[in-house]
Amino acid sequence: MYIRFTQFRALTLAVLALGTTLRAEDSEAPKKKPSVEAPKVQPAPKVISPKVVFSTALSEMLATNLTVAPGAYQSLTAKTDFTGADNVNLGFFGANGQDFTKTTYTIWWAIPNSPSFVATFFYDGSNFAFTNSGGFDVYTFGNQLMVGIQNNGTNPVTYSVVTAWANAR
Repeated sequence: MYIRFTQFRALTLAVLALGTTLRAEDSEAPKKKPSVEAPKVQPAPKVISPKVVFSTALSEMLATNLTVAPGAYQSLTAKTDFTGADNVNLGFFGANGQDFTKTTYTIWWAIPNSPSFVATFFYDGSNFAFTNSGGFDVYTFGNQLMVGIQNNGTNPVTYSVVTAWANAR
């Protein structure tokens, strides 16, 4: 941009000097403002929008071989800082014979220095695709995640693994 402006300025000064010289030689000629042909402007380069080519996957096993007794509530607090993630995918898996249909899940979020977590989502295990496996996606409302599992059944339930996964920008 600076080079173009400098070239335009030099061209303008040259034309003005030429016009002044011509006027001095012909004082009888009617005074006319010099005209300057606009420099040819090249089109601006095509702007390419930035693209995400790499992102950070945030993942954690919140629990392995976790048993929740009938009528009991178990909370799992993630160690991962989910800053930069828009949502988190949670997965629950148990061995064959486990039945998560009578369990409920409460999702809690907090921010640094917050006096407590805030409940933001509530899910029912009867909505899982399988009786012993399922998951859901939650929006983030902070960087600290806690998952609460309530067993409302009459039998204990055992989770082989509880996972959290997110993609941070």
